[in-house]
Amino acid sequence: MAGVSDVEQCLPSVHELKTWADPFDAMWLAKKGFEFRRNDRDFHLGDYLLLKEWYPPSDTVDIMADPPVGYSGRVILARVHYILLGGQFGLPEGYCIMQLKVLQKFENRDAAKDVMQP
Repeated sequence: MAGVSDVEQCLPSVHELKTWADPFDAMWLAKKGFEFRRNDRDFHLGDYLLLKEWYPPSDTVDIMADPPVGYSGRVILARVHYILLGGQFGLPEGYCIMQLKVLQKFENRDAAKDVMQP
């Protein structure tokens, strides 16, 4: 019989990830269906990703910037349907490419709160 720790290891994880605006928008518009990431979170098939749109700061800080700096509030919930781990096919060790299926899109973080809370 499996212990609790064995069962917990089988359950998918939910990863909240900062995603730069351009790749996020491509996913939002269904032009992109994958993520290339450093595999520092031990991603697995079946895991859920909460992709949070983020605008990086530029060299100059402008509080009235357009586009804004920081999180926009848009969130995508996606599930990992395939994962290619680094160390093969020219993919660097410690990185991965994940094929994602978008499950839900949220225009603002408040709408995604139920999904984001454990």
